[in-house]
Amino acid sequence: MASQKETEQVHECHSAREGDVLPQPTQLLNVLLAARGLSARSVHEQLHELSLATVYCILAALMQCLSLASLCVAISLLKWVAVTQNPYTQQPKRWISYSFGVPDEVDVFEGQNITNSDLQKIHLFSNNIFVPLLISTCFISMLFGFVAFLLAFIEMEILGKHQMAVATFLHVSSGIFLAALVAVCCWCLVRMNERFRKDDLKKAELLSYLGESFYVALLSLAFIILAAALSWWSMKLSR
Repeated sequence: MASQKETEQVHECHSAREGDVLPQPTQLLNVLLAARGLSARSVHEQLHELSLATVYCILAALMQCLSLASLCVAISLLKWVAVTQNPYTQQPKRWISYSFGVPDEVDVFEGQNITNSDLQKIHLFSNNIFVPLLISTCFISMLFGFVAFLLAFIEMEILGKHQMAVATFLHVSSGIFLAALVAVCCWCLVRMNERFRKDDLKKAELLSYLGESFYVALLSLAFIILAAALSWWSMKLSR
């Protein structure tokens, strides 16, 4: 009976073509669902049937997505620590070269007429360990965050009932590496200030400060803290 009724409804849809008026996709869907004794529901109507644990899980994924986007912006800016020279100084002009957003070398030019003999290149650090630390913390945090985001929408049978716990662990791990990234930036700033107090750069009147990437990374850290908290609540409610 149901198939016969469905066939009649479909024939009615075909008869509507006589006036060159085609049925809308929503109307066709309603006709097919009505033939099965079902009714189409809007997204808002379906949201009321979601459990609180599922809602928290979706919100955690949203916060994780915002955290990843903020971290990508911070990496694209590439300005973790910046250096500038006092504009009113009487000292020769300094040009700063950067490596992955961290000051690496200072080029000093003596006098107005620049020649090869006037150029002095000073390395700020004999072994710049900050660059590999920043690169590793950035991409490990992004990797953990991306996997945690996917676990909110992809069900993995191998994880079973522990999937939410694994997602929470990944959120927290991503936040730990992001906090390590912020700590490395602060450590680099302290070392930079100590370097500028040494004899070869003491009179250069160079000033160091935290760059735009650092503050965007702080925003990313705030989002990941929210994601971890929401994921933890979702895990507690799903038990």
